[in-house]
Amino acid sequence: MAAPTPDREVWYTLTGIIDPAAAQALAVFVNSQIYTTGATRLKVLISSTGGDVDSAIRMYSYLKSLPLEVETVAFGQVDSAANLVYLGGQRRTALVAPAVGARRARSRSERRQFQPAAHRDARRVGAPDGTRGERLADADDHRLAELTPITT
Repeated sequence: MAAPTPDREVWYTLTGIIDPAAAQALAVFVNSQIYTTGATRLKVLISSTGGDVDSAIRMYSYLKSLPLEVETVAFGQVDSAANLVYLGGQRRTALVAPAVGARRARSRSERRQFQPAAHRDARRVGAPDGTRGERLADADDHRLAELTPITT
């Protein structure tokens, strides 16, 4: 029987604006970690005011497609397009009531349409009862996941 492979967790911090360069940097870093260290888990820490929706959708799709356990962690401010990246994690954690905001998303290209899964998940940000940072719910108020606040 082969010895079990040890878990190898890799952390990536995403701060600043979401744009094509940020999407490429995430993919290049994570791919290099998978192939050089044999990473089995990825933790993406996010604090961003948002940016380009097309790039955020690419990041969301990339995170969802990885053969790793992916956790996204919101800290500080997570606004607009950054919410889509946050939703890319299988497990989502928010640190001590981060500021999570959204505004109407627009695509840069009229030909490009939102991917259904990313659009569906985008409805899950925030609680329908107006509370902030307590839970995720869909449009019908189905409870989807508890956020685990981490106190300092």
